[in-house]
Amino acid sequence: MAKKIKRRADSYFGIHFDFHANNATPSVGHNTTEAMVEEVIEKIRPDYIQTDCKGHPGNSSYPTKVGNRVAGLVTDRDTMQIWRSATAKHGVGLYMHYSGVWDTQAVEQHPDWAVTNANGERDTKGITSVFGPYADELLIPQLIELGGEYGVDGVWVDGECWATLPDYTPEIITRFKKETGVRFDKPPENPGDPFYYEFMQWHREAFRKYLRYYIDKVHKVCPDFQIASNWAFSSFMPEPVSAPVDYITGDYTPINSVNMARYEARCMSNQGVAWDLLAWGFLGTYGGSIKIADRTTKTGIQLSLEAASAIAMGGAFCVYLPQHRDGSVKMWEMDPLAEAAKFCRDREEVCFQSTEVPQVGILSNGYDYYKRSQKVLSHDSDVTKSLMGAINLLLDAQYCVDVVLEKQDFERYPVLVVPNNKYFDDETAKRLRAYVKNGGKLVLGGVDSVKCFEDMVEADFCRNILPMEHRYIEYDGVVSAAEAKWREALPRKGAKAFGHINEVNDRLRCPFPAATVNKYGKGAVCALHIDILDIYVDIVKAATRDFMTALMEELFPEKLVRIDGTHLVDVIAREKAGKLNIHIINMSKRDVVPMVYDEIVPLRDITVHVKLDKKPASVTVVPSGAEPDWSYDKGALHVTLPKLEIYDIISIEPAK
Repeated sequence: MAKKIKRRADSYFGIHFDFHANNATPSVGHNTTEAMVEEVIEKIRPDYIQTDCKGHPGNSSYPTKVGNRVAGLVTDRDTMQIWRSATAKHGVGLYMHYSGVWDTQAVEQHPDWAVTNANGERDTKGITSVFGPYADELLIPQLIELGGEYGVDGVWVDGECWATLPDYTPEIITRFKKETGVRFDKPPENPGDPFYYEFMQWHREAFRKYLRYYIDKVHKVCPDFQIASNWAFSSFMPEPVSAPVDYITGDYTPINSVNMARYEARCMSNQGVAWDLLAWGFLGTYGGSIKIADRTTKTGIQLSLEAASAIAMGGAFCVYLPQHRDGSVKMWEMDPLAEAAKFCRDREEVCFQSTEVPQVGILSNGYDYYKRSQKVLSHDSDVTKSLMGAINLLLDAQYCVDVVLEKQDFERYPVLVVPNNKYFDDETAKRLRAYVKNGGKLVLGGVDSVKCFEDMVEADFCRNILPMEHRYIEYDGVVSAAEAKWREALPRKGAKAFGHINEVNDRLRCPFPAATVNKYGKGAVCALHIDILDIYVDIVKAATRDFMTALMEELFPEKLVRIDGTHLVDVIAREKAGKLNIHIINMSKRDVVPMVYDEIVPLRDITVHVKLDKKPASVTVVPSGAEPDWSYDKGALHVTLPKLEIYDIISIEPAK
C-alpha cells in the first residue's frame, strides 16, 4: 500500500533536479529507472522531489501529448511514469520543474506568442507575452496533463516573474493607452522617459492577472495540483501575496550564498503562506559582480550552513543539483546532500513552521522598489542594496531581524529600520509618523529616507544631499572609510550625535555627525547621515558593525537576546509549541568570495543572555537534547554554550 504524500505546505526537505533538455540532447530517459529513483529516496528521505519536465529551451523530457517533446527522448519507457511510480510507492511528493513565461521552442513555433521589444522586433530568446495565447494553448493544457494523466503533485514554474518583459506590440500599446488614459507618441523605454513607471506598473499587474488566470484554470480541473511561480511574492516581488499560489519559493544565488539565504528567507517568512528556499548544490555562473564558471559540487557542511538560515526562520529547504544530460541522477552527489538532509531533520521539530518574536523589523518598501527598479518583476540589486545591507549589518550586530512589507503590520516591531528609500506612498508615510508618535523607534537608514522625514529629525541641514564621496566615519576612537552619499547635518538641542564624518583618516572631530538620535512623540528617531547600509553589502567592517550596535543600543536597550564571547553568530528568536527558541548560527564562514569548503571552525565559550520574566521550567540544546549550563537571575536567563559547530537552538520551556 502506497504511503500518504504530504502536501507542500507540510513538506520540510526536498531535492530539485533539472537539466533543461533541448533538441540536441541525446538519449533522454535512457538511464532513468525506478531503482535509481528509489536509491535517491532511500539515501535522502526527502518529503518531495522536483525533477525536470520542461526547461527554458521548451522541450519536454517526457512523452507529453500536448507539449513539445525533446527530439532525443527514448521511446521504450515513460520517464514521467517511472518518477511517479517510485515516489508514490514511498510517499514522496513529485513536483515538476517547468519553465513558464520563458519557452524558446514555443516562440520558434509561434513567433506571435513572443513579446515585442522596444525596437519593434519580436523577441527570439523565448520570452512569451503574458497577453498572448501561450497560457491557453500550451501552459494550462500541459499542467493539466501532468496533474490529471500522471498524477503529479504539483509544479515549480520557473522563468516567470523574473523573465517577464514589457511588451511593445502595437496592439498592446493601444490597450495600455485605453486602459490608463495615458497618451504619448513614443512608448517609454527608459526610466527617464515620461510614463515609464506607469508602463512598468501596468505590466506588473498584467503578470499578476496572468498568474491568477492560469492557476485558477488548472485548479478548476485539478484542485489538488499545487503550483508555485518561482520568485513570485519574494524579494523579486516585494508585495503581499495576491494569487492563489500553493507555496512561494526561490533558488538563490550559488555564490555569496549564506548572505543571500539570510536575505531571501526574511523576505519570504512574513508572507503568510508556505515557503521554501532552494540552494544551488554547486558553484555556478551567476551574474553580479563575481562571474565564475566553476561547477564544483558543494560539501554537506556548506549546504548545512546555507540551510540554517532558511530553517531557522521557519521555512523549508531544498537543494538543486543538475541531472546528467540523459536525465539520470549523479548518484555521488547524494552523499553531501544526505549530510545536509540529516542536519535539517535533526532540527525539524523545533524549526519548521515556527513564528517570529518581533524585535527589529526592516521595512521592505515595495512602492519605492517599483518606482526605482528598471525591471518588470526581477531582482534589481541597485535598488535592494540598502535593504540587504541593513539585514547583514543588524544580524552582524546580533539583533533578531525580520523583514516586513509596508502593507503589513510593521507597528508590531519595537524598532523599525527603513532602508535608504526615496519614495513612500502617503498611507505608509502617515503610518510611519504615527508609529513613532505612539512609541515606536524608527531608524532612517540613509540620506534619502532622512530627506523624506526631515521634520522628524532634530537637525539643521546645511546643504542638500552630497554625491558619493570618499569619507571617513570616526566613532569611539576608531576610523573607517566610506564611499557613500552623505549630508551635512548639525544636531539641535535635545538630539544626540553619534560619530563624525571626516575628510581624512584621522580622529578629528568634524562638526557633522554620522548619525543623530532624538525623541519624537512617545518614540524616537535615529537618522543616518551617511549611507553605510548601501556599502555594507560589499564591504563588511567591524567598525561599522560596532557603530550600528551603539546606535541600536541607544534606541533599544531592552533587546531580548544578548551574546557574549563572539560577534560571529546570527541570533534568531522564534516560538513553537509554547516554547521560546533562540537559534544561534555560526557565521564565521559567510564569505562573499566563491569557495567550496569542508570545515567550519567551532566557536567556543559563548554566553547567551535572554530576558525572561520568570525562571523557565527547562532549558535544552537542540539537536543534542542536552541540558546546558544555565542560571536565572534579575529577569534574565544565562546559558553557556561551550562549543558551537554550525547551528544550535536553545529551547526554553516557560514556567508552569
